[in-house]
Amino acid sequence: MKTAPKAKTEKLVERIAAYIDNCAESEFPDLTVLSEAFGVTPQYISNVFKKVRDENVKDLHRQTQAGPGQKRC
Repeated sequence: MKTAPKAKTEKLVERIAAYIDNCAESEFPDLTVLSEAFGVTPQYISNVFKKVRDENVKDLHRQTQAGPGQKRC
């Protein structure tokens, strides 16, 4: 059975969010770095992240920077 495209996209966004969470104390991983890490274009990351989470990648990074005990990339 094939995975529905929406579920696959949501899983990708979850993986990107986890990656950003792990980098919270370090410098922001820009969209180019994220696109290389996940094998998709920066534009695709930006678009699907906004659609799925209703926030952009930088917003998430700002929110996670304040959290205690975050790892560095």
